[in-house]
This record gives sequence, structure tokens and C-alpha cells, in this order.
Amino acid sequence: MARLCNQLLEGSGLIVRDWQLPGTNPLPKHRRFTLETLDGDDWDEIPCIYELHQELQHDEEEKTQATG
Repeated sequence: MARLCNQLLEGSGLIVRDWQLPGTNPLPKHRRFTLETLDGDDWDEIPCIYELHQELQHDEEEKTQATG
């Protein structure tokens, strides 16, 4: 899901990071993902990756319709 969000964020200067490491205990979903600037200077926790993905898709559809 993070990969799909990052595809939609391409060119925005933002990236979704997944902090779950293989072989470790699962992180709570509200602490697993962050939305960061590419340089990592600023970040926010993502409470729900699925909601973020839905918002990004909606924004992309609106951009497409506006330029279409």
C-alpha cells in the first residue's frame, strides 16, 4: 500500500515510509507509516494508510478531470 501511495505522491516532494522491519514484532498500524518530506526533515504519522491512499486517488482523479 505504501508503494501505491508513493506512486501517487511522485513529484510532490513527499514519500510514505513503512517502518515495519522484517522479522520484528508488528508495529501498531497508526505508528507503522509516516508521510515525510524527501529529505526526512518533516514528517507526520499516518493513522490509516488505506484512508491516505483513498484521498490520494481522489486527488489524482480530480487533477485528471481538470486537465482532461
